[in-house]
Amino acid sequence: MTRNPDPETTDGGPTMQRPIRLSVFDFDGTLCSFDTADAFVFFATKGIRSAGIRFKKTVGKLWRRLSPALFPGTTCNAIHKRLVLWQLRGLSRSFLEERARQFWLEKIHPALRPETMALLERRRKEGCRLWLVSASYDLYLEHFANDCPFEKLVSTRIRFENGVCTGRFDGRDVCGVEKVRRIGTCLGPETHPVEVVSDSASDLPLFSLADSAVVVFKGSKPPKFSSTFPCKLLPCKQ
Repeated sequence: MTRNPDPETTDGGPTMQRPIRLSVFDFDGTLCSFDTADAFVFFATKGIRSAGIRFKKTVGKLWRRLSPALFPGTTCNAIHKRLVLWQLRGLSRSFLEERARQFWLEKIHPALRPETMALLERRRKEGCRLWLVSASYDLYLEHFANDCPFEKLVSTRIRFENGVCTGRFDGRDVCGVEKVRRIGTCLGPETHPVEVVSDSASDLPLFSLADSAVVVFKGSKPPKFSSTFPCKLLPCKQ
């Protein structure tokens, strides 16, 4: 895999390179400074007095306490995410769409990272195709994707039946190798060179598709995984 440094995001000197044709961005920790999936569920259910939701939250708390002992050495994030999403079961699509709009305006928009937003804007002005590929939920990412705008949004979808949330994924959770499975068949000669921008080691499979990799991080110390392959570093203040 060949990677070309970008003089605007690396400590190295300027290097000649072919212009990026496609820039693929992760969302949580990359464009936004916090993990949004669970945060959206908590935001959407805030203030709702329901025995069912209280029970589901209690189950989630017990899981977080017991999972380290039941599954030592693992984070069990996949199961945890499903348990949290389960709290939305029974809520209407119209209600959740409105909460998603509020979540975008009140929580996400103020937490967008200026450094990666500047890179996104630069790529847009350069005429790059822009894709957003994220394990975050479609309900609120659609607002961001439409504003930018992104040509393609690939994200984890929440399932509804007859206008009511089932509390389950609609399809697979778009993380790790699932990101590669979703977009790999869409890549061709017309999309290269491809740039991938992410903060997470879980996106190593996605980085493997790239001609140019940008690792986003907060502070002065890059993440350890960034030393395992050629990449550019983009430090962020928030």
